Amino acid sequence: MLLRPGDHHAADAIEEERQQWDQRNPTWPKHPAAVFAGGNVPPAPLWNRIGAVGPKPIRANRGSEIERRPMSFEKPASALCVGDYLQTQACRFPFEDMGLDEGFWRVEWIAHIEGGTLRNLLADPDWARGRVTLANVYGVSGVLVIPETSVRVLVVPNPERVRNDVDGPWREKPYFDFVGATVPDHADQQQRDADLRPLPPADEADLYPSSFSNPADRALFLHGVTGIRPVPVSRLPWPHRLSKCPHFPRVEAIDKTYPDDWYAGQVAHAELFTRLTPADFAACPYH
Repeated sequence: MLLRPGDHHAADAIEEERQQWDQRNPTWPKHPAAVFAGGNVPPAPLWNRIGAVGPKPIRANRGSEIERRPMSFEKPASALCVGDYLQTQACRFPFEDMGLDEGFWRVEWIAHIEGGTLRNLLADPDWARGRVTLANVYGVSGVLVIPETSVRVLVVPNPERVRNDVDGPWREKPYFDFVGATVPDHADQQQRDADLRPLPPADEADLYPSSFSNPADRALFLHGVTGIRPVPVSRLPWPHRLSKCPHFPRVEAIDKTYPDDWYAGQVAHAELFTRLTPADFAACPYH
């Protein structure tokens, strides 16, 4: 991973059990060489640094292991697609607390570098096995640099999470400019993915707990048009606070007959509406 410049958050106190678990489960070689062209290995590697012990465990009560997690599958890194939910973290401490789809994050941008151009990026071009896939992944403040190996993605992501992510901010441009990087054709990537993606169980999406108690609200969230959603006219608020309405003085007089409440203006306008004559409607462009 190539991190962006600037400060990054680092914990200064970690519980002792967590530190011991991390030492037993290293996530990188103890003596790695520089990966990127022009890179240098720090003289004091971070994996030899032990921080202060936290005052108490992060979680007092551990969770229970999940019996069935969402289905995932492996495919070549070069077949990654924008919108895939890529596994960036296979386990963590404590494992029992790892959420149902924790560790899988949406891919927001993809590019490839291959051939002689790899020498501009990598200290050892052979590490790439012919091609690297560059990926912006949500939550990672940098770019993942993946050799031509297999990666794991979700078959059916949480539909509510997908909808929320689509409506949320995406980083569609890389953190860095890469010489010789090419963005693959999205349709070709989708076709390649379809050839590799297995069929999920029929109840796969039901694994995820819903954040909605009302099925109608959930359906509206999942299937409503972005920015504009159909609702019954009866659910719309009454027009209110229409400053250029010629009947505004009448609204103010009616408003004063109601208790002091934020919604009183809407109620006053509703009452006014029942009193307007055809001539009153014709006199106001709003009504």
